[in-house]
Amino acid sequence: MESKPTDKENKLDMLNHWPTLVANVGVLVGIIFLVLEFWKNTTAMGLFRGRGDGHIYW
Repeated sequence: MESKPTDKENKLDMLNHWPTLVANVGVLVGIIFLVLEFWKNTTAMGLFRGRGDGHIYW
């Protein structure tokens, strides 16, 4: 049978919650940054169908 968490354990759980949330948001921001950089690079080089007009053609 499990015992109820103590006040100290609850405080530690809340302290661990914030760094985890910040880390997850940082990962999402990093992924968005990489997607934007990839899009910018491929548009600048005109890799899609040889066009360099600023649009991505699939």
